[in-house]
Amino acid sequence: MAGIFISYRHVDLDSAFLLQYWLKEHFGQGLVFWDKQDIGPGEEWAKVIPARVRSSNALIALIGSGWVEERKRLDAPDDWVRVEIAAALAEPILVVPVLASKVENLVASDLPEELKKLAGKQSLSMADLTFHARLMQALEKAVPANDRVDLESLLPRVGRLLLQQLARLQVRAVELIQDGRIDRAVEELREGFSLMMELTRLSPPGLHLHVQLGYLYKTLAQAFGASGHRAEADHYRALAYSAFLRIKEGGTGDKRSMEDVAGALNGIGNVYHGRDEPQEAIRYYRLALEIEPRYAYAWHDLFAATDAVARRGGAIDVATMRQALAKVIETGAGLPGLGADQIALLRRTLAHWEHGADSQPKPAKLSKQKTVRKSKRRSKTSSA
Repeated sequence: MAGIFISYRHVDLDSAFLLQYWLKEHFGQGLVFWDKQDIGPGEEWAKVIPARVRSSNALIALIGSGWVEERKRLDAPDDWVRVEIAAALAEPILVVPVLASKVENLVASDLPEELKKLAGKQSLSMADLTFHARLMQALEKAVPANDRVDLESLLPRVGRLLLQQLARLQVRAVELIQDGRIDRAVEELREGFSLMMELTRLSPPGLHLHVQLGYLYKTLAQAFGASGHRAEADHYRALAYSAFLRIKEGGTGDKRSMEDVAGALNGIGNVYHGRDEPQEAIRYYRLALEIEPRYAYAWHDLFAATDAVARRGGAIDVATMRQALAKVIETGAGLPGLGADQIALLRRTLAHWEHGADSQPKPAKLSKQKTVRKSKRRSKTSSA
């Protein structure tokens, strides 16, 4: 069976998941080998893996932080990553090293003899803005394209139910983060990834799944950031940014809806806000609102970012906060996370800046990344 084989360390599963998602979206479900789904119960890895590598058109060697940190494992002849890549290098197939964000190129002297040729291959970095286009162009020369099937035309009822459940998990995760129950929030998000994997098993993902994936990564970044794990938070923000940027750049063709683009723009704003760059976050929130003026969570996030600028000693834009609060009240009735308590907090924050910030204690800091998206005809929540 021809197609694309993804080789990766399981500690780099999150980066690998985003990569296989993009590949299935572009080439179709049947042309991407994903060990989590394509090795059946009871099958022997030692037989399945080499056979699938030899029958593939291309192999992607994902070089993530776990690959680098555990490079000494490559010295073991039975190391699966070594077996996969060595088998590919021995065949006349395309082998592409893909570097996860902040990972440097390989050095031949650090590799076993049978893998040294990998260091001589031109690599692509997931941190590069041209990564997606360059990877797909390279693979298209080696791999035949396949017709894609849209999930909602195939299984509309099942797809909607799973998406609704995924949305509820994300809303719950943010509530847990706000309550300081970070470990439980991460558990909810891991369950969300399990649901996402089942959705991609049914069919190559539609654009709304792509947005969902970005918000899963974003909320994981929020959870790790709240617990003080900065490196993990930066890692997941980078993945979220990659997912959102893919939509913003319009690579999904005629299936791209403006609602999805608004969600992606707001998600990029969330990423910048998480990096403590509220001014840049405000720019993206406004872009999202130009597309979806009744996007309640974008108005909430705009308020929070404007408050963050003021807290950092920047301009106190009371007019924007007033407008954003009015719009949250107007458009957010009944939405998770925008209930009476949250509205009261927004009112107290606005009053603080309206009535002389120097004479009043600061209100509680607003959540940086509290974003849920509504569908026009169905629940299509991206995050909370």
